[in-house]
Amino acid sequence: IPEDIHLPLIEACEESPTGLKTTWSCVWFGRYPSAEVVDSAWSAVDDYALDPGDVIRDAGLYERLTEADWQGDTVVLDGVAYRRVGLDRAAGQKRPQHYGWAYDRPWHYFEISSIRWRVLDVQGERALLLADRMIDCVPFNAADEDVAWQDCTLRSWLNGYGGGANREGMDFAGKGLIDLAFTDREREAILTTLCENADNSTYGTDSGEDTRDKLFILSNSEAFESETAGRYGFEPNSDHDDPARRFTSTLYAKLMGTWWSPVEDYAGNSFWCMRTSGYTSRSVTYVCDFGYIYSKGALVNCADAGVLPAMWVDLRAADVEYAAEVVSTDIIHAAEQGNRFPVPQLRAPVRVADEAAPGGS
Repeated sequence: IPEDIHLPLIEACEESPTGLKTTWSCVWFGRYPSAEVVDSAWSAVDDYALDPGDVIRDAGLYERLTEADWQGDTVVLDGVAYRRVGLDRAAGQKRPQHYGWAYDRPWHYFEISSIRWRVLDVQGERALLLADRMIDCVPFNAADEDVAWQDCTLRSWLNGYGGGANREGMDFAGKGLIDLAFTDREREAILTTLCENADNSTYGTDSGEDTRDKLFILSNSEAFESETAGRYGFEPNSDHDDPARRFTSTLYAKLMGTWWSPVEDYAGNSFWCMRTSGYTSRSVTYVCDFGYIYSKGALVNCADAGVLPAMWVDLRAADVEYAAEVVSTDIIHAAEQGNRFPVPQLRAPVRVADEAAPGGS
């Protein structure tokens, strides 16, 4: 077990909207596509929405990948694994703040690299891990319908469940995130966890039955409205705009459809869904780009929210590697360095005389 792993450290911080900042220790565990290998023509994502290392600009490597002997959608070159994604499988949303399809190559190539996780809790030799970035874009549910966490397609995709586990009958056995991102040994180290699915505390909406899963997404009570959320490093007493809940998405997640924010101070951040139902059973709570939790929620089939997975692991068996620390306020400083859109200047309504208008104004 890495000696540097610790519980979240929470300190006073005047520059944070909550008055607090959190320092998490991080670990590397599992592997997933992240950075894209491109030729010189690439310009599919706004610069401010990219983290260092998201783009591998290497025309030679790109050409080698186009000519490689692919076995399915993966290949290994010089000891590095890559995944290719065809235009038919990616999202292709031709809207602002989505991956730009002017870069219309038939294949997109991504390096499969280690996933970085924040350590939210440590209990003996068990640790709760939350992804440091949104790693993919998969809707909470494939269809617009009444559905809770227990029956949604995202739960099945995360855990590699068969078609009987979700409302749509979609079969993810052997092809879920748990199958794609982790080795057999790593999967054994991921612990089956009781996921408590309390009603939405604002609207009283039923969030379904409790479940037992290896991979999951956080609930409202794990991110803002409990002592538990505070212990994990989030602002616990209200739904402030909390930097600790602001996350970016990988370039792979953007190709698959994840939206990013153009708003000053939050530029490049994406939004992520919770497993708590929203205002109705057709909606699900989400955390927006500036770290505010919308308990009213978005439709369950919202197609451009990022996936921020979590899990409990046995540190004795997980073979994790220490990956330095992350500070919640760092995302504030990162936004200050980007090419951001200006915030629109708002003003109060102005009423003036106008003889041509009904009522004269």
